[in-house]
Amino acid sequence: MVGMHSIRFLTIFAILGVFALLLAGCTEPQSSNVDVFFCPQDQCEDRAVAAIGAAQTSVDVAMYSFTSKELFSELEKASARGVRVRVVADYTQSAGQSSVVPWLDGNGIPARVYTKSITMHDKFAVIDNKIVLTGSYNWTTNGDERNRENLAIITDSAIAEQYSEEFFRLWAEAD
Repeated sequence: MVGMHSIRFLTIFAILGVFALLLAGCTEPQSSNVDVFFCPQDQCEDRAVAAIGAAQTSVDVAMYSFTSKELFSELEKASARGVRVRVVADYTQSAGQSSVVPWLDGNGIPARVYTKSITMHDKFAVIDNKIVLTGSYNWTTNGDERNRENLAIITDSAIAEQYSEEFFRLWAEAD
């Protein structure tokens, strides 16, 4: 049987432990949110358009296949309102007949093509260094309307920082 002194000791120990965690900042959870969508039923393109439309400072995109005129238009609008927009695309896909990548630079959106000997199969965007769009969803009509794809929208600055670092690496390596 546990004595009264043992209970007091355990209570004081628990309080001190919580206090130590508070001082260390361990009980402050990272503010994050994840919304997951599945194409075609969840209209992934509309979700991505809305996220870009809300951008205030930056949109960095690394996209394997990019043929969506709606997303292209939304990037143009973001650039026109002063948002820094940059795109890195895969060499093979950007050369395709339906690709919008060749028109990005001419419309005020710096774009680079990843020409290394490996496929740049990334599909992500970092918005305002705090929101990440990622998943299997290519920015194409097929990706939005015909394929079984997914899009996760993650609001978490620490995760966004990791994706930003990868974007900068790709940007530096691309032509």
